[in-house]
Amino acid sequence: MGALVFIWLEADNELQNRRAKLQNILKMYSMIMNETYSICAHEFNVSSSQTMIERRMRPLLSLLSRAHEYDDRFTLTGQLWTDSEEHMVTRWSFAAAVLYALTVITSTGYDHVTPSTDPGRIFTVFFGLVGIPLMFITAADIGKFLSEVVIRSYGKLLELFTWIGSVIDAIRDYVNDENDSIDSRKRRGSRRVSILDEEDDDEDRLQLPIASYFALIIGYCAIGSLLFNAFEKGPIWSFMHGLFFSFNTITTIGLGNIYVRDQFYLALIVAYVIIGLAVITASLDLCSSTLKRTFTKLHYFGRKIRGARRGFANMSDDIREAMRIIAALKKTRPSKERITLEDLKRFLEVQEHLIRQPYVPYNVHIFRWIEDAYAQYFDETGTIGEKDKMRSKEPILFF
Repeated sequence: MGALVFIWLEADNELQNRRAKLQNILKMYSMIMNETYSICAHEFNVSSSQTMIERRMRPLLSLLSRAHEYDDRFTLTGQLWTDSEEHMVTRWSFAAAVLYALTVITSTGYDHVTPSTDPGRIFTVFFGLVGIPLMFITAADIGKFLSEVVIRSYGKLLELFTWIGSVIDAIRDYVNDENDSIDSRKRRGSRRVSILDEEDDDEDRLQLPIASYFALIIGYCAIGSLLFNAFEKGPIWSFMHGLFFSFNTITTIGLGNIYVRDQFYLALIVAYVIIGLAVITASLDLCSSTLKRTFTKLHYFGRKIRGARRGFANMSDDIREAMRIIAALKKTRPSKERITLEDLKRFLEVQEHLIRQPYVPYNVHIFRWIEDAYAQYFDETGTIGEKDKMRSKEPILFF
C-alpha cells in the first residue's frame, strides 16, 4: 500500500522534472551544434582554431556535463540514448516503490528513488512513524521464533551426538572381551555421571558460544552475496562486494542505488531484508542472554570469593587463638619439645571440666560451717542442756 501511495505522489512529478531536464539538455545539444557549424564556417587556421575551439566549446561541454551529472537516465535499458519524451519511463516503478517503502520502515535507506514533493515527504514521515514500530515488533517476534528454533536445533544436535557416542561405546563394550573389567565399569560410571550432570545443567548446556552468533550473521551475509551476484551483473560485483552489500542491507545501513527489474528478484530482496533483520535480532537476543548469564555467574563468583575471604579472616582469628593455647602449654611444660594434637585435646578437656565445676572462692577455708559448731559443743559438754558452754572465745558463723 505504501508503494502505491509513493507512485501516486511522486511518479508524475518525477517525469515532469525529467522532461524539463531533457529539454535543457536538448537545448545544449543545439547550442553545441550551432557553435560547431560556426567554427567550421570560418577559414581553418591551425594556429588560431585550437584557441577558438577551447574558448567557445569548453563552456558548453561543461554545462552539458553538469546537466547529465547524477542522472542515470541513459543507463536504463528502455531509454538507451533516447531523447523522446514519449519513451521516457519513471524511476518510480512498483519494484522501486516497494523497496523504498521497505527501506523506510526498516530505517535502511535507498538511493535510487527519493520523494521530491512536499506531500511525498510528509507521507514518508507519517509512514515511517507508523511502520517502523510495527516492523521492529514483527522482526522481534520473528527473531524470538528463530532463536527458539536455533536453541532447539542445537539441543537436538547435542542429543544426536550423545546418542551416537552411547552407540559407539556400546559397540566398543560388545566387541571388547573385557566387558566386566574395572576400566569398562569406570567408563560406564563416568558416562552416567556425565549424563546426570548434563541433565542438571541443561540450560547452560544449550547456550551457544558467542562466536557462533557472529558466524551466523556472516553466513547469512554470504548467502546474500551469492543472491546479489546471481542477479546483479557487472564488473564491480564480486563475492566480497556482495558480502559487504549484504551486511549493509541487514544492518540497516543502506540498499545503495540498486535497480530491480525482476519481480522475483524484488520478492527475494524483501524476504532477505526482513529475515535478515530477524536474524540480527535473534543473534543479539541470544548473545545478550549469554552475556547476562555470564555476568551473573561472575557476580555470584565474586560474592563467593568475598565469603571465602571472610571465612579465611575468621579462620585466622581461630589460628591466633590456637597459637596462644600452644604458647600457654609450652609455658606449663617447658621440658616438652613439641606440642601434639593430643596435648591440645587434653588441655581442652581440662578446661571444659573446670568450666563445668561450681565456683569456689579461694578464701572459703576461713569460714566455719554450722556442723563445726555442733561438733565442738558435743565434744566439750556431752549434753545439750548446758547452753552456756556453747559460747566460745572465737565467733561462730553459720551458713
